[in-house]
Amino acid sequence: MANPVTIAIIGAGSATFSGGVIRDLCVHRGLHGSHIRLMDLDRRRLENVCRMGERLSGELKTELSFSKTTDRAQALAGADFVLNTAQAGGHD
Repeated sequence: MANPVTIAIIGAGSATFSGGVIRDLCVHRGLHGSHIRLMDLDRRRLENVCRMGERLSGELKTELSFSKTTDRAQALAGADFVLNTAQAGGHD
């Protein structure tokens, strides 16, 4: 395993987008053991994506860890990498 990193995903409430990113992180052995910090303003969607990530990581034995927050500054603090995503107009 390479040195673990912290990756912040801003706007992580999209299960489709974030799920794809998390899947990609899980299959990259060099990132196993890293921490994924999820940030979104929608707490329900954020919780769903976090649970999905934890389950996928567990099933693939990647040892990725996850945290979630609605605070952008908290999500960015100390992150090695940041993915920023947004949907124009938001969700209905």
